[in-house]
Parts: sequence; structure tokens; C-alpha cells
Amino acid sequence: MKRIPTILALLFLILLIGGVMGVMEYITQSKLTKQPDNPPKNVQFTNITDSSFTLTWVTQEKATGEIVLSGKNTKRSRVRNDRDTETKKSGLYYTHHVTVRNLTPFTPYSIDILSNGKKFQNAGVSYQVQTAGPLSFSTNNLEPAYGTVLTQANLPADGALVLLTAEGSQLISTIVKPSGSWILPLNLLRTLDLQTPVSSKQPLTLSITV
Repeated sequence: MKRIPTILALLFLILLIGGVMGVMEYITQSKLTKQPDNPPKNVQFTNITDSSFTLTWVTQEKATGEIVLSGKNTKRSRVRNDRDTETKKSGLYYTHHVTVRNLTPFTPYSIDILSNGKKFQNAGVSYQVQTAGPLSFSTNNLEPAYGTVLTQANLPADGALVLLTAEGSQLISTIVKPSGSWILPLNLLRTLDLQTPVSSKQPLTLSITV
């Protein structure tokens, strides 16, 4: 009989903790939805392969950034900003780089962007992307592209987006590290139609946008 009050106390404690967490989540979401609109700009699909892709965009003010992914035979899911995958917390950024993995080849997907918790689409319609098909090559012997990005104050441009394309190639991207450095492998670079690897038999002219 002495154990009953103890069990009831534990149950009450569990319910209390759950209630507090629910209230905190509600307050957090309320704060996000009350913030002014921060629509995504310069939305780009990059790094498209047979099993993954990246969506990049920028916002005028710092904002949280996630995407909602849906597709045929795919459970609707939310994917965090790449910089939030380890912390599991939504950070505030000007630049947003979200990578989706473990997808199916030759499959179309629909994406809605969540900026500060508010849904944004492409002129009222979800953004659309289709994964490529698998390639039979393992490498094209191209060395990686890399560099350092500094601000006007000569400080590392931590979090800047780097977008790269070669002659007739797909668009690929990465995020500048806190040190200001960035690197993009080119050995799996595809052509613009995503169907064949970029040839390494002749020098390539690279176009890089930060």
C-alpha cells in the first residue's frame, strides 16, 4: 500500500513535465508565427543525384529554415537546415542549405519551404524537383574546387552560400565553414541534364557565385 502514493507521484511528475514541454513548444511556435514575413529569395535546387538533392535560399532577415517534403510512396516529412542536423534545434540564418537524402531515383518530389514556421510556395504551388538516375561511373578524376571567402571586414564569411557550375554542368553548392573555407568535390559532377558525368578530358571553366 505504501507504493501507491509513490506511483501516483511519479505519474503526476511525468504529466507535469509533459505539460510544461507542450506549453514551451506552443510559446516557441507562437513567437515564430508572430514574426514578420521572411519569404525565401533566390531559391535554387542543387546537388541533384539519384538519391539526394539540396534546396538553397536566402532571407532578408535571419530566420529559421526547414522544408516539408512529400512524394509518391514517401511519407510527408520535415527536413532541417544542414547546420541544424546535429543540434536538432532551429537556428536563425540569412542563408539556408537543406539537403535531403535516401531518396528514390527518377522520382518527382514536392517541397514547401518553412521560413520562421510559415509555409512558402512557388506562386501558390509547391516547389518541384525530380531525382536523377544512377550513373555507372565512379569518378571522372576531376580535383575538388575549394577556396576561402572573407567579408569586407576581412573576416571569415561563415555561413555564406557557394554555388558552382562548370561548362554544361549541373549546379552544386555548399556552405562556407566558420574558418571561411569551402570545398566542393567535382568527381561526381553531372551534365546539366543529369544523365551523364562531366568529362575530365579537357580543362573546365568554373563559374562560382557567393
